[in-house]
Amino acid sequence: MKWNYRVVRHVEISPDQSQVNWYQIHSVYYDKHGKITAWCKEPVKLGGETIPELADVLKDMLAIVNAASIDLSGAVNNKILNATDMPVDPRKGKLKGSKLNA
Repeated sequence: MKWNYRVVRHVEISPDQSQVNWYQIHSVYYDKHGKITAWCKEPVKLGGETIPELADVLKDMLAIVNAASIDLSGAVNNKILNATDMPVDPRKGKLKGSKLNA
């Protein structure tokens, strides 16, 4: 399974009925054709077992900030993963048993 970090646009309707947008970084998963098949419900948490590992995670995240954001609010056919379901080690930000696939 291929995955990467993506900036995801979240939309909420405020009490005054105006639309409020905010952005967070999530892990997003793709099928062999590049179509999004799942994404993590919770945004990515920063962490690493070492300072250099933490720096690598930050570099990966900064690299996608200027990429187009995605809106997953209508992604009804995608699986929304909870932390216990995701195939990514949340401490390392890497695919369990593999290297990061971009």
